[in-house]
Amino acid sequence: MEQEDFFYHLQPLFEGLGADPSSLGPAWNYEIAFEHLQLHLSGAKSGRVLMATRLGKPMSEDDGELGWKLLEMNGFNQEVPAFHHSATADKFIVLWVELQIENWKGIELTAMLNRFLSHAMQVSERLRQPSASPKAKKLVPAAHELMIRQRHNF
Repeated sequence: MEQEDFFYHLQPLFEGLGADPSSLGPAWNYEIAFEHLQLHLSGAKSGRVLMATRLGKPMSEDDGELGWKLLEMNGFNQEVPAFHHSATADKFIVLWVELQIENWKGIELTAMLNRFLSHAMQVSERLRQPSASPKAKKLVPAAHELMIRQRHNF
């Protein structure tokens, strides 16, 4: 992607965040702290942007059923682009989306960020609430097994 096009697409997004994209290198990472979230934006001048955030708190054994449902949502996600939920080894749920920025006008990219943050805050809030499900103990290992299979494409 041409450098001018890259900055054209990112300018409104970064201006809204109070930052300047012209200082970004060919590959970049940017972090923004919100009330209960740390948003990570990364990308490359090839035209890909990744939005990711770790949600809530580490899942306890009681949260396993919710975690499993979040991972199951990936298979039924009809949104374009799809928001993906993944589990980490330290029992966090990560929400992420990857975008090809040439398909997004600058203001649309900002709207996508707002939609992503809204979804992340809703799920994060749910993960912070106490849960008491007797089935959860069985589901946490399955969620981690699914994450490992997805990572290694088994």
